[in-house]
Amino acid sequence: MSTHIEQVKKFESNQKLLSESSIDAIWTLDAETLKYEYMTESIKKMSGYGPDEYINRSASERLTPQSFQKITKILAQELPKFEKGIKKTRAIEVQLIHKNGQKYWALIKAKLFKEPGGKLKIIGVTREISDLRLLKRQKEKLIKEMKDLTSKNDKLLKENEILKQFIPKCSKCNKFCDENGSGWTLSAFELYLKKRKKKNSNGTLCNDCKDHV
Repeated sequence: MSTHIEQVKKFESNQKLLSESSIDAIWTLDAETLKYEYMTESIKKMSGYGPDEYINRSASERLTPQSFQKITKILAQELPKFEKGIKKTRAIEVQLIHKNGQKYWALIKAKLFKEPGGKLKIIGVTREISDLRLLKRQKEKLIKEMKDLTSKNDKLLKENEILKQFIPKCSKCNKFCDENGSGWTLSAFELYLKKRKKKNSNGTLCNDCKDHV
């Protein structure tokens, strides 16, 4: 008898160790009331709340209103499917409220389950992804900046090609020529164009715009 008790205690000790060392938080909710029935110790590192502060508490107290609304909407979609025997794990990004009042993002993977003769429940796993979302936004920003730079570069190349059609070039020395026939190297000609642009930038209008003034 004592051997069985020791095995049970050892099992409980190992279970607690796994729970405390886990990065993810594992939990169960009552599908009707959306109140937590079970929560692992690992939730404290993530949310600041201990597992006891989750039990019999509604998920609405830990989620932002927008995320709670998202959860209830998905649950309404999944309930009819579950009744038909379709059991599916859903993944959703939600925003939660830390005990210190700050908000953080997490990825929740959850599914409905029902024990024979028991209540309908939701079992899920929560993993914090605030840093991943930040990296994702930074990556998206960099990609957008690269696309903008590429677009500007393409535009400049097209403009240069158009300008080449109108700017004469010496067939012997390959220097660009101004309206007076003076030869310019590329760098000198660019400086010349910049000066002309600055000179002509004050109030210059094309004929179409002049007609609408």
